[in-house]
Amino acid sequence: MSELLPVPGIDFAGVLPDEAQQITPFSAGIVATSKQSEAARALIDYLSSAAAAAAIRSTGLDPVSAP
Repeated sequence: MSELLPVPGIDFAGVLPDEAQQITPFSAGIVATSKQSEAARALIDYLSSAAAAAAIRSTGLDPVSAP
């Protein structure tokens, strides 16, 4: 869905069943020698927060769910 939503003129009818989906997981990490590890941690924390969930959903992606 995230690939289709930005295409002009597309009429989006709905998602495919899970068994027909191709799921691409995304991950984040911080390099041990990072000079900006606090900023990196803040970004990762924000992207996995409830505050970012609506924006993530609006792009057709599924936000991280809390463990």
